[in-house]
Order: sequence, then C-alpha cells, then structure tokens
Amino acid sequence: MVLKVIEVLGTSEKSWEEAVREALSQAGRSIKHIRCIDVIKHTAQVEDGKIVSYTADCKICFEVHPEEHLHHEMKEKKAK
Repeated sequence: MVLKVIEVLGTSEKSWEEAVREALSQAGRSIKHIRCIDVIKHTAQVEDGKIVSYTADCKICFEVHPEEHLHHEMKEKKAK
C-alpha cells in the first residue's frame, strides 16, 4: 500500500472543529480513500477584539491506487 499526504487549510466562522470538518469535506470532493487527518495547528482572525474566522491547518493522508492513476493517465492521452 502507498499513502500520500497533502496539506490543506479549512476555515469556519463558527469553530476550529468545523474548520477541520470543512478541510476534510473539501478534500473529499476530489480525493478518494482518505485514511486520516492530522491537525497541525489552529489559527484565528481577530477583528475588534473578537474572533471572526477560525482556520485549521491539516495534513490529509490517503491511499494511492496505482491502477486508478494509470487509468487517469491513459484517459488524458486519449483526449489529446
């Protein structure tokens, strides 16, 4: 098995937990076989002394399937 790791940022106006969910949700739109998420750090934007936006910096780990990658490459070559 081969795993790949990417880093993504999720944001939310409600909480860091929701920012993590957003990062996972958005990554899941284009990545299959997600296995884990590692929250590296939390940050927040502040305006007038209040938090207005939460950000979660996350690493997402997913399984790479060589046959899917090859199928995608062959499809691209045919399209050219």
